[in-house]
Amino acid sequence: MRGYHARMAAPEASDRPSARVTPDEFFAFARRVLFVHAHPDDETLWAGNLMAELVDRGARVSLVTTNRGELGQVVDPELAHVFGTDSLGPHRARELEASLERLGVTDHAWLGTAPARAAGLPDREYRDSGMRWVTEGVAGPDLEAAADLRCFTSAPMDEATADLAAFAAARTPDVIITYDANGGYGHPDHVRAHLISVAVGRATGAQVWAIAGDPAARRVTDADVWFDLPHQADRIRSGLEQYRSQLIMRPDGRVQHEDGFSHEVPVGVGLTRIV
Repeated sequence: MRGYHARMAAPEASDRPSARVTPDEFFAFARRVLFVHAHPDDETLWAGNLMAELVDRGARVSLVTTNRGELGQVVDPELAHVFGTDSLGPHRARELEASLERLGVTDHAWLGTAPARAAGLPDREYRDSGMRWVTEGVAGPDLEAAADLRCFTSAPMDEATADLAAFAAARTPDVIITYDANGGYGHPDHVRAHLISVAVGRATGAQVWAIAGDPAARRVTDADVWFDLPHQADRIRSGLEQYRSQLIMRPDGRVQHEDGFSHEVPVGVGLTRIV
């Protein structure tokens, strides 16, 4: 999704613990890791290389996706017929399943559906909240889309938090990994995913880490830990190839998004601890 590459604002200094660690130190304590992402493809673009590395190191990796990205764009002309239809969400769900298979991640749940659903409530589907571009690379709410009470950001915050808490209670993660307070680039679903992750981390004692810096860059200086993972590039490339609706893997090996923006397959990722 366009914007994932944007520079992410660091958490307020007064609100985050000091957590400089080496990758090996992180891998030593992160044995049960829960990733919380907004839409299909976010997990592979933002930190799929870290997910695959954790799997390879024997950690239990779980993913909760908040919604199916029903309001997303469609890049591949052959799939133009699903754009703006009820078919896009299910199509993106199938793409996510195929991508996770390439990454080796087998534990996935949709927020609102058991086991990521609060006890006593019937399953529900949170829907994409939509977004609009405010400035280049910075998104904001789409008020028309958000008027749909089914969308993720229009649902009660307490309900979504309770759903994620139910999943966390079942998996007891040591670490929750999600977006920073700005959702990386302002998408309202990303911001809401951050908020519920922080709330669950504080309630359970799990550490919460935000993906920091440009995943396509070689290094950042403001992350608490940076992982160089070029050996995962082929798996990430294979995972991204499953997202034909959202991006194009060009013959030159670059990843192209719907507005023509392109970048190399991410070879590293940084994390900053926020709880």
